[in-house]
Amino acid sequence: MGAAAALIAVGAGWTAVTGTAAFLVRKRPVAVLGAAEARLEWRRVHRLVQPVDETSRVVSAYLSAMQKMARPLATAGLAPNALTAASIGPALVAAGLVGAGRGWAIAGGVVVLAVGLMDGIDGAVAVATRRATSLGEVLDAVVDCVVDIVLLVGPVVEARRRSVVAAAVAAGIALLLMEYVRTRAQVVDPAVGRITPAERPTRVIALGLGAIGRGTLSLAAVPALWYWPVVLWTLCGLCAVSAAVLLADARLLDSSDERTPERPPRGG
Repeated sequence: MGAAAALIAVGAGWTAVTGTAAFLVRKRPVAVLGAAEARLEWRRVHRLVQPVDETSRVVSAYLSAMQKMARPLATAGLAPNALTAASIGPALVAAGLVGAGRGWAIAGGVVVLAVGLMDGIDGAVAVATRRATSLGEVLDAVVDCVVDIVLLVGPVVEARRRSVVAAAVAAGIALLLMEYVRTRAQVVDPAVGRITPAERPTRVIALGLGAIGRGTLSLAAVPALWYWPVVLWTLCGLCAVSAAVLLADARLLDSSDERTPERPPRGG
């Protein structure tokens, strides 16, 4: 319980400090985009070749929810980068609650789902106010990775078994590999922009519902030593498949280059 309590305390402190900073540096926007315009801008910023509605219903619904929640914050002029930094605090709290086990894990799962929404709100605010910047994109990517790893700590603290540690480490490595492949592929060619099976909404839902399920089983006194390894290895598999899909996209670009020799080679 000591590690879980420490995560909760640090997360609460981080949230208080960064939340105050976000309020202090707010700046009224010139205008806030409507839902349809914001959706098109989100697609442009994320370099998606196809409309999100045509690729994933889950991500499309997630995006709609984020846009509705972000609009009041965008109107209030809260800084997107400050909101990005603030999302680490709730993630620490969520990991601590999941790590505490039993009924606390159910609360932790709910907070994990809330963290997923919060993570997208900063980007939605940036898009709606046309404040998306290169610094914001890099900061968002870094914080996303930090939040992903922090959320994987919860099951490890709760279970304290080698099988769970191994599964969490494997999931973390696969997740970071997937995001690295995506980043490198988009440096080579921005056309490599695809919704994969392991996008943020899928990962958050898996871990959030996983924590709720684990807490429920624990309260019912059902032994489930297999539970977290199954959830985490499934997440690992989804990330590995997603990395392969992104690599396949890059391979298709190479094939296209071979058919169009006039296109200059790309360095890297």
